[in-house]
Amino acid sequence: MKIIYSILILSTVLISCKKDIKLNLNNAVPQIVIEGIVSDKSNTQTVTITKSVNFYDSSVYPAVSGAVVAISDNGNTPVIATETPAGSGIYQIQGMTAVYGHTYYMSVTIAGNTYTAQSIMPYPVALYNIAFYDNNPAAKPSNKKFSPIPKYDDPTQYQNNYRFVLYDNGVKSSTVFVRNDALTNGRTNDEPLFTRDFDIVEYDNVTIEMYGIDPNVYQYFYVLSNLSGSGPGGGTTPANPVSNISGGVLGYFSAQTYQTKTVTVP
Repeated sequence: MKIIYSILILSTVLISCKKDIKLNLNNAVPQIVIEGIVSDKSNTQTVTITKSVNFYDSSVYPAVSGAVVAISDNGNTPVIATETPAGSGIYQIQGMTAVYGHTYYMSVTIAGNTYTAQSIMPYPVALYNIAFYDNNPAAKPSNKKFSPIPKYDDPTQYQNNYRFVLYDNGVKSSTVFVRNDALTNGRTNDEPLFTRDFDIVEYDNVTIEMYGIDPNVYQYFYVLSNLSGSGPGGGTTPANPVSNISGGVLGYFSAQTYQTKTVTVP
C-alpha cells in the first residue's frame, strides 16, 4: 500500500484511508512509512514499507528494501517475512492464519533501527446487509441521492471499532470512515456513510468493506479522518495520525477482520 503525508491544504483533499495518506509538504525529510496488516481475509500477511514524499513530488513512493520484518502470534516464535518480489518493499508471510482474540507483534529492522508494534485481532461482527438513507426525500425519484448504511449488530460483550471503505460502481470513495460503539454498544447500526466523492443514485452497485480494528488503530484512522476533513468536525489538524508503531516512523500495524458486501440501490 502507498501512503502519502501532508499537513496543509487537506481541507481540499480527501485522503484514501487505504492507499493515500499525506503529511509534510515540500522539502520535508523523507520518513519511513510502515503499513502492517494481519487479516482473516487471507493466510498471507503483509507489511509494506515505503518512504514519504513531498507534496508536489510525483506519486511514486520509494520502496524500502532489505528490511528484516517479523510477526509473531501471541508471543510465539516470530516468523520472518520474505520481500516479494525483491526490491518491492512488500514483505509477506505465507500460511499465517489470524486467530480472533490473539495479540500480534510486529518487528521491523531497517539500517540497524528497530520499530515494533502490537495489535489485538478483534472478534468478527457480521455485515449482513446494506440499507440506504434517502438524502432528499422531497426530490423526484429520478433526482434522489442516497447514502449507504452498513447493517450489523454490535455485540455487547466487546468494545468494537470499525473502519469502512465505500465503492460506488467500482469507484472508491476517498472519505475515511471510522466508527466505535462508545454510544451504540449492543445496537443495530443505523448510521449512514456520507461522502462528497460521488452521488449514489438508483440502480447503482454499492460495495462496503468492513474492517474490525483494535482501539489504537481506530484512533489512528479517527485522527486521519479529521485531517482529511471527513471526521465529525469536518476540519483539519496540523499533526500526524498517532501511530501504534514505536521508534518514530509513520503508519500503523493492524490485526483486523474483513467482510464485504455489494448491493444494488433499489
